[in-house]
Amino acid sequence: MKYLFLIFYFFGTITLIGQHNNSILEIPKNSFSQPLVLDSDENQILILKNKQDKNNLVLRGLDRNTKKEKFVFNLKKELKLNKVHTNAPTVKGNVILISYLVEDMKVGNLFNLFVLEIDKKTGHIITNEKIDTIEATANNLYVNYLCSPDFNYTILSINYLDVRNRNYYNHKWLLNASNELQISKIEKNTNEIELDTWGHKLLNTGDLCMLQRIGNDIFLTSYNLDDEYNVWRERIDLSELDMDLDTRMSHIQLTLSESKQLNIIGQYQSNSSVKGLCMITIDEESKEIMQYKLLPFDKSINSYLSEINYDETSLKVISQPHQPLTAIIGLANETHLSDLLFVSTNTNSISLNTHLMKRSVKKTKHNNISVNSFFSTTYTDNELLVHVLESKSNLSVSDKYKALKPKENAHIRSYHYDYTTRKIQNEVFTPSQNTTNQPILLDSHKNPIVVDLHW
Repeated sequence: MKYLFLIFYFFGTITLIGQHNNSILEIPKNSFSQPLVLDSDENQILILKNKQDKNNLVLRGLDRNTKKEKFVFNLKKELKLNKVHTNAPTVKGNVILISYLVEDMKVGNLFNLFVLEIDKKTGHIITNEKIDTIEATANNLYVNYLCSPDFNYTILSINYLDVRNRNYYNHKWLLNASNELQISKIEKNTNEIELDTWGHKLLNTGDLCMLQRIGNDIFLTSYNLDDEYNVWRERIDLSELDMDLDTRMSHIQLTLSESKQLNIIGQYQSNSSVKGLCMITIDEESKEIMQYKLLPFDKSINSYLSEINYDETSLKVISQPHQPLTAIIGLANETHLSDLLFVSTNTNSISLNTHLMKRSVKKTKHNNISVNSFFSTTYTDNELLVHVLESKSNLSVSDKYKALKPKENAHIRSYHYDYTTRKIQNEVFTPSQNTTNQPILLDSHKNPIVVDLHW
């Protein structure tokens, strides 16, 4: 069985930092300006394209081997609608889940919320169920999704302006595997306390968890199904990590593990030097903190890091079934991606297995992309794959959509890390000139391939 990160693409581990409400992160509006690789497996590639229409959704299924079109699903045409408010769909196994809002033309500012399921292999509609009705303005009205790892729960979330009192609200709907409504929760968005919210996780129990920064403090915030989704917060006491006064914790992320634990993981730094990882273990059921753990690098790693010229870092934590938590630390300076470090962790120890890269990737001086923009990660049962973009152009690779659009002088270096042998093989893929401006699919099934997306 193969796994992809794409199912949870609304909840990136880094990009959520800086959201100022308790809602689920919206996909950027400009993401619809070009085709996106939504999902892929051994037989099919699923492409999302908006065709410059922000009020429609178009899906295209391609045969992976022949690259011939299997189906096209046009939301407005299939449902015979003039206008819908929707967002990029999510994939639940062999089903594509699409949620959308349709305005009641007889009653202004009244919107009906639907959940549509279509077959991923054929594009045929399976179900189309009405969930609820809301009163709201049509501006920036988008539905956002999150699925539990076992697909037994789905949460929908909308931020909207109530036309009656002009207040902003967040509305969450929790659905079971049959898309039956379990919880409907409305909260008023307020500016009285500024909230940074990130790292949303929907558990197999139906509980929703996230991290929030309130002032200088970080909290684990949860909405528990047994408690009708009443909000509960637990302060994370970073002083329990016993860090030196000149160190700080950064790139803080929330991950799930198979042992029914939540893990808060971050890297700790002294000035700009990475010294190791921090791990805070939380019981998934009670949401109580079980352990604070500081995991410092050993002397050999610190000695190596002291020789690298870097002033920017990133952390990407990968929670793969049946494998230890792994982390990729990116190191970069103003003009180059200096190195990628592969780290394997558990609650008791930390070890650096290998350096993924010992070469520099040039960053152009006029771009503003981060160190994360240079590599994408996927995995299979036995391998972790890291696709690194090496280019002289002002380009970046999309970790959300596993694709990039090369222009010239670009190639991809793919690192295959075998969990069993702990060895790495790397391969280089260089697009030919006639594939310029066509997205390259990066995933866990084969080497990078060019996908013709000219519609």
